[in-house]
Amino acid sequence: MLRLIAAHLRDDSPESWQGYDLDFSGAVLDEAYFRGARFTGGDIIFVNALFVGHDRDQVVFDEVEFASGSCVYLRLAEFRSGSVRFDRAVFSGGWVTFDSARFTGARVNFRDAAFSAGEVRFEDAEFSDGLVDFAGSTFTGTVMDFGEHRLQSLHVTVPPARFTGGTVDFSRTATFTHPPRFGLRTAPEGLLLPPGTDISDLS
Repeated sequence: MLRLIAAHLRDDSPESWQGYDLDFSGAVLDEAYFRGARFTGGDIIFVNALFVGHDRDQVVFDEVEFASGSCVYLRLAEFRSGSVRFDRAVFSGGWVTFDSARFTGARVNFRDAAFSAGEVRFEDAEFSDGLVDFAGSTFTGTVMDFGEHRLQSLHVTVPPARFTGGTVDFSRTATFTHPPRFGLRTAPEGLLLPPGTDISDLS
């Protein structure tokens, strides 16, 4: 079913579903193949979804474009074992949130991804195992936030991401001219930054 949905999100589909709302809330996903899809509008919702890969590629967002007008909600999702790939994905204006997501054994790759506009948020995400890898990615305009965030409409503060194990690796990024915001005084164990980058510069 997910392969069929993904096929309608590609530019060469004879019947485009780009711009539609899609809701996978609470789903258990052990395989989803979105390679080459374009999210050009609408809400794509994975709230409370469980991604279980059984030590293989479970969800593939390779070469996907998150364009202006699209909102992808991965809040409260859990990534457990297996891998999720955003390799060569383009973040060119959409809004993607991993807030309160849990990474507990999965490998999440953003290799050679381009972050040029829009927002990607990881507030209150918990990294307790596994690896998040940004090798070869370029950060030139997207707001990427792992730090504390205040929701004005609710008058509450969302805590920053928690690093209690695992690895988040920015050490091999290709371009870091618009780096993520962490709001941390010291770099937690498992957070790897490009050579010469100080955590205080990412507040």
